[in-house]
Amino acid sequence: LSDGGKVAILEHLAEYSGGDAAFEREIITLFLQQEPLTMRGLQEAAETGAMDTVKGLAHKMKSSVSVFGMNDLLNLLSRIGSGADQGISKEDMLLLINELKTGIASYCRQLQQVLQGNY
Repeated sequence: LSDGGKVAILEHLAEYSGGDAAFEREIITLFLQQEPLTMRGLQEAAETGAMDTVKGLAHKMKSSVSVFGMNDLLNLLSRIGSGADQGISKEDMLLLINELKTGIASYCRQLQQVLQGNY
């Protein structure tokens, strides 16, 4: 993310939290703890063809990423949910999930910097 991207996330988060810095730190910490677990579940569900689980986890993640204004990931999660509904191939689903993984990892690095005060 560019510095502009970090600023946008911080602005979105401040709006969501009403400017409560402690709450913002808590939300960031929860996101950083939960998203790797959710991503692992998403990957495993896709690998085993459990598309209902894929759809449910993608929906759950949408609420998390929307808190931070991560619209690119929100759109990708919508594509994953739609793909699960439409029965796209496991290979195509795994490609979408890998794209999501890359995006999540980038945002997580930025959020870690925010927690450490490096923004």
